[in-house]
Amino acid sequence: MSKSPTCVSPKEVGDWIVNRPDEISIVDVRDVDFFGDKVVGSRNIPHNAPLAYFDLFAKEMKNRPIVPKRIFFHCNLCEDRGPTTAEMFIRRCQNILPNTEICYIEGGWQGWKNYYKDDPTFIEPIPREESDSESED
Repeated sequence: MSKSPTCVSPKEVGDWIVNRPDEISIVDVRDVDFFGDKVVGSRNIPHNAPLAYFDLFAKEMKNRPIVPKRIFFHCNLCEDRGPTTAEMFIRRCQNILPNTEICYIEGGWQGWKNYYKDDPTFIEPIPREESDSESED
């Protein structure tokens, strides 16, 4: 695992999704702005979630039949939350996933959406239960 996260383009991540989907994981760290659509196959762990969530995620990845070669983090723009969460993940979890490269997606969700706006196979709607952070009364 690298000491600092690598910034990668939406195209490079898309190539991994198409050619090596079992070797990656994508983590969307948006919180209150997690609504509408998301990167296909991504999961949401808000950047401000308890650190134990990231530990559990790392252990889950280690126990997959194919341990991911790369984990891609992103937020809305990847100016702060995505890269910062990726750095924190490296510090906390490098001992669990020592051979996994940690990256963040250049431009975040907005960069992804702009790059793949004409290819809906790379974008999927967020199911309502994933975007509801509070129960309805």
